[in-house]
Amino acid sequence: MSVLGPEDFDSRTWRKLREHLNARLVALRTRNDIDQPAEKTASLRGRISQIKELLALERAPDPETAEETPSS
Repeated sequence: MSVLGPEDFDSRTWRKLREHLNARLVALRTRNDIDQPAEKTASLRGRISQIKELLALERAPDPETAEETPSS
């Protein structure tokens, strides 16, 4: 369930935030490509994951209109 509605993603604030998050994502991925200790890599991967989750809010399906997936 998304806490934001479709109108929120059309706002100037969201566009600026998305631009900032995408820039951070590029920077973190670049830092992650450098040879470093496993702990540092894990930390960067966690931060990358968090940013990707935030960016995915815009693509999150509306639970009222999303098709139900059959259980396996």
